[in-house]
Amino acid sequence: MESLVYTQDPKTIMNTGQETLFLRHLALTLGDKDIAKKNLDLFTAYQKPSGHIALRIEDRFHGLGFLGLNIKHRKLLAKFKPSQPWADKVIDSNPLYLIAVAEYVNTTKDVTWIERNREKIVNAVYWLTLQIDKNGLVKEGLNANWADFTFKRGNVLYTNILAWKAFNLLCNILPTKEANYCLSRSDQIELAIKKNFWNDEKGFFIDNIGKHGKKHNVFASDGNLLAIFFDFTTSDEAQRIFNYIDKNKLDRIPVPIYFPRLTGRHNILNRLIFPNYNSTYTFIWWGSISAVSRMKIFDNDGALNDLYAIAKIINRYKTVPEIVNPKGRMVDKLFYKSERSAAWSAGMFVYACNIARDRKLILF
Repeated sequence: MESLVYTQDPKTIMNTGQETLFLRHLALTLGDKDIAKKNLDLFTAYQKPSGHIALRIEDRFHGLGFLGLNIKHRKLLAKFKPSQPWADKVIDSNPLYLIAVAEYVNTTKDVTWIERNREKIVNAVYWLTLQIDKNGLVKEGLNANWADFTFKRGNVLYTNILAWKAFNLLCNILPTKEANYCLSRSDQIELAIKKNFWNDEKGFFIDNIGKHGKKHNVFASDGNLLAIFFDFTTSDEAQRIFNYIDKNKLDRIPVPIYFPRLTGRHNILNRLIFPNYNSTYTFIWWGSISAVSRMKIFDNDGALNDLYAIAKIINRYKTVPEIVNPKGRMVDKLFYKSERSAAWSAGMFVYACNIARDRKLILF
């Protein structure tokens, strides 16, 4: 739901913690290492002393933008929670930042960046560790991740997969003491996810465990796709997840976040306040993640179908939108319209196409 201006000037960058990873995919895939570095420098500079990474750093009032009002701040402001007044502090910005750091260093071999920002990185790790509960899982408050109209709280699959990946990657770039600490955390979260989220009967990871321990057995594509994308799953688990997606024809656009819908109060509140937004609409970048994930299990036809569906949308509108409805059309409501030229959508599409090209599935 947050917008991004893709630019080389760090003074005018406005993006979200979620988008740091997608911007990294775009910038590094295109060879724009300096842009990726400036993006990380920006978020590092605005990190809280506690280690919390911002959801977004904005140059204008974000919420008013949905009313068509473009009112700038006097200076850049870091925001650490979504715009909704009831939302809790964002959690996923920290693991996404740490993943982006690791990916940047692994790609550029810029070890001096790690040395210069070691304290900040360790603080970000420590803050994330404090969000882990007695069950070994990251916990979060209401509306505290990218899907900020789902009214979930407790342990969410998506956030925990990100945390696992962040700790897993940091094992390879940090000094020995910190690396060993991250390895232990990675192992802890991996065991907890497999124990608490995998539904062997249905063949997918459930979406979330509520604040009081209730399991919501709804299928959510974000956490399941990232589990494959980040190599968390076994090959059998990955195949079963895509079997579920294909069986229920969730690959047509592709791919909606929830099926068949949110449950209980989550569904009621979503329909009352912002119907369809995080439930039935499709966010373009998840389709690209789906394509790359399909390639990991050698479903090349499925991957090409995903990319083709996205390409049709891009060609139709001559832009890369953030979101489309179940028919692949941009949303045009009175109080919400699909954002155009979304860098995280474009970044993941470019990344997925490059993977497909490297595998000789497409030629360009």
